[in-house]
Order: sequence, then structure tokens, then C-alpha cells
Amino acid sequence: MAMKQLLKSWGTVTLPAVLFMLVHRLLAVGSFPGAVSSCILVPFIGYWYYKGEYKKYTHSSAAQWTGISPLLLLLSIVLGIALTSSFLLIQFDPNSINHSPVSAIQILGIAVAAPINEELIYRGMVFRRGQRVFGTATSLLFSSVLFGIAHTGLLQAGVCMVVGAVFVLIVLQYHNLTAAILVHIGVNLLSFCSTLDSLPYTAYIAGIFIFLVSVGILTAKILKSN
Repeated sequence: MAMKQLLKSWGTVTLPAVLFMLVHRLLAVGSFPGAVSSCILVPFIGYWYYKGEYKKYTHSSAAQWTGISPLLLLLSIVLGIALTSSFLLIQFDPNSINHSPVSAIQILGIAVAAPINEELIYRGMVFRRGQRVFGTATSLLFSSVLFGIAHTGLLQAGVCMVVGAVFVLIVLQYHNLTAAILVHIGVNLLSFCSTLDSLPYTAYIAGIFIFLVSVGILTAKILKSN
């Protein structure tokens, strides 16, 4: 009985991510590019989240993220993630760097729709469900692994696992998906900036330092508030 309940709990937590990945793949098979399918899915995922997880979530008071200090911290995280991920791609997977022209639908789908979908699924549903069932630490790890698995390529998957954990930390600090969505949008927007792939090494080292320091500050704030 205990095993059956455990499997049911894991299934409930995993279900949103599995369905999201499956539908996304099916749309791609049906001749819908990833950017287009992301745009198509936004209203459905938004409705699913609002009717389900949003109403279950206890909207407690949280740290403000709209002041100068929080915004600077979030912008530092965006810049740190963008520079660090660009550096890793240059070093270990240069063939994945693509400078071909992008369309408006690609920017809309990848930089706006995809972050909304992924934050609602992986942080809004998977993490929050897992947090109630298994606790914060286990749910952070599990939701981040699922987020990584959803991305193709070993390097990209590893990077996305770490980035996914950072997005969870943002949600934990501000109790607000909007902050995580905007940071995610900022990171994806910068991925279209070809300049990031041709910076001097000192810029990348500075980016890694900014990333580590900003995530360290964010983690310290969470620990202090608990």
C-alpha cells in the first residue's frame, strides 16, 4: 500500500512535465516548429495552471522583487546565466552555436512563450506539487532534472538542470512565478545575441563570477528568511 501511494505521488508530480514534453513532441511531428508549438500551448498551460495549482497554492507574503536591489540581483542572474552558458557552449559544443537570421515567431516562441510554459510546468506545477509531497530539497532536485531532460544535448541538459535549480531559488525567495518567468525570458532573449559568442575571455570569467555571486546572495537570502 505504501509503495502504491509512493508511485501515485511520483506520478502526480511528474505528470505535468511528461504531458508537456509529449505534446510538444507531437506538435513537432505534426509540422509545427518548436517556437510555434510553444505559442500554441501557452493558453492551454496557463488555463491548466490557473484552474489547478494556482488555486491550491497558498499565496503568503513574500519578499518584494520590484525594488532596485532585487531587480539588480535578478538582472545579475540573467547576465551571469547568459555569459556562463555561452562560455560553456564555446568550449564544449561550438557546433551548436547558430548565427542564422531569426524570425519574429522564433523570438516570440523561444524567448517569450517557452519561458512562460516551462515556468508554469516545472516551477509552478512540478516543483510545487513535489514540495508538498517530498519537501523542498527533493522537489528542487527532481524538477531541475526534469527541466534538463526536456532539452536536447548532454551539455544543454546539464546547463538547464543548474539553471532550473536557480529558477526554483527565485520562486522560493519571492514566492512569485512572475519573477522567474521574466528572468527566464531575459536569458532566452540574450541567447539570440550573437555578440555573446565572441567576447574576450575576461568577459566570460566576469560572467561566471557574477553568476556565482548572485546565486550565492539569493541562496543566503532564502536561508536567512527560513
